[in-house]
Amino acid sequence: MIANPIEFLQPDTIDEAIGAWQEAKSDGRRVWYFGGGTELVTGARERAGEFDTLIDLKRIPELSEFDPAARRFGAATRLSRLADECGLPLVAKAAAGVADRTVRNSITLGGNLCSRLPYRETMLPLLLFDATITLVGPSGRRTDTVGSLYAKRLELLPGEFVVSVELPEAATTDGFYQRRTRDPRVDYPLVTLCMARVDGDLRFAVGGAFGYPVRCPEAEAVMSEGPRRNATRRDRELAEAVRVRAQAACDAIPDRLWADMRASAEYRRELLVLALMDGLAHCGGLPHLEDE
Repeated sequence: MIANPIEFLQPDTIDEAIGAWQEAKSDGRRVWYFGGGTELVTGARERAGEFDTLIDLKRIPELSEFDPAARRFGAATRLSRLADECGLPLVAKAAAGVADRTVRNSITLGGNLCSRLPYRETMLPLLLFDATITLVGPSGRRTDTVGSLYAKRLELLPGEFVVSVELPEAATTDGFYQRRTRDPRVDYPLVTLCMARVDGDLRFAVGGAFGYPVRCPEAEAVMSEGPRRNATRRDRELAEAVRVRAQAACDAIPDRLWADMRASAEYRRELLVLALMDGLAHCGGLPHLEDE
């Protein structure tokens, strides 16, 4: 339950939403933008007093845009729809990996990207393909690549919110997705990996292991080195070389591995190394061990 009284506003346009935010701030109120509300409701007791005004963005038409042909999706798009209908394999897999279907029916794309939780799994394919994000706020509208807007989280200006996301044509190709959890049922990820080849270059983005989504070009360069062929069980030396390469790529990521009550940093590192090896096998960077 939400312990303190709140004012709930439902603007119909972007201008109305920004105006509502400015008015609330000028009155000294603690104001948040509202998407699906799943994170807000589940954490309401811990966040009692952090907000007294909520601005629901879902009635704004531009935020509900859903255009698979243009690969453009509004921030109010539910993750369940993104998983079922977006037509982009890695985006769909990343969205489908979040929670269960009932919860995905509530979570919005914008809400997941701006979440206070450390996972924000829909960010992974956006980082991988360097998607374009449109933001709007009191300072106006701006559109830029996620690489320019993201530093451990989206760098939003005061009063700013996500309008839409647009992905390049490269996102229509399939790639590798792996999500490892402690519990086989619905659970937060210990490691989530998205990997694909873009214009011949190997790219990957990682969630769960570092406390926020990460893409590291230096680690990608390490992963791209070496042979691209399948190995048999006799090729132990080659298999070990690829493990060493995956370990080196993991170590090339400067971010600190996350440790909490669910898993140690060392365990997350091993899961990430194994996922990188599997990703190499899938994306043609190999080796993938085959029985003779």
